[in-house]
Amino acid sequence: MYRNTVHILKTNLSREQDKLSISDVLNDHPEIHEWSVDLNDCDKVLRVVCNGVELDEIIQLLEKSGYTAEDLKD
Repeated sequence: MYRNTVHILKTNLSREQDKLSISDVLNDHPEIHEWSVDLNDCDKVLRVVCNGVELDEIIQLLEKSGYTAEDLKD
């Protein structure tokens, strides 16, 4: 059993419409428990709380939706 993990990503999301575009894919993933995007941050930070989902999988989900994302290291 996995423990909850929090992934923090830099994205190119810039508008509320972009958030709506990714909401279905993130909300429908059974192991993603919650997520949020800070459009006011210069890195357009996506925060994902999940259980057993690798960072690469989240990046691929966004890329399939037409967006870019990368790990936002400390």
